[in-house]
Amino acid sequence: SVFSSFFFNFKILKEIPPEAFYPKPKVSSTLLIGKRILSPLISPNREFSDFLIHAFCRKHRKLENNLIRYLMKWYSVSKHDANLVLSEFKYTKQRPINLTPEEFLDLFNQINLIMEGKNKGNFIS
Repeated sequence: SVFSSFFFNFKILKEIPPEAFYPKPKVSSTLLIGKRILSPLISPNREFSDFLIHAFCRKHRKLENNLIRYLMKWYSVSKHDANLVLSEFKYTKQRPINLTPEEFLDLFNQINLIMEGKNKGNFIS
């Protein structure tokens, strides 16, 4: 997952075929090991976690549609203002499954900068 990739480096230990399970699934499995990143790019926090939950709530829809409720919840803005903010970013025109973890962090930070300005009275709707 995107969130866990900020805190762990993952390595594939073993591919496990469907025959190893009963009942036999239709997919293969992979055994991973995660090594903790000692200095992650972001500290674990509820807001970033909620941002990612909203981003992936409908993984095949564009981020601009998925993140409207996030902005309304965390920043108490109207749906109209949320749309205005999200229309400013290139990443929001994409689907969440197409972004890298670094791009998610960049988008999160950019949104926070704009919304901090809004809370200081610098936001024009």
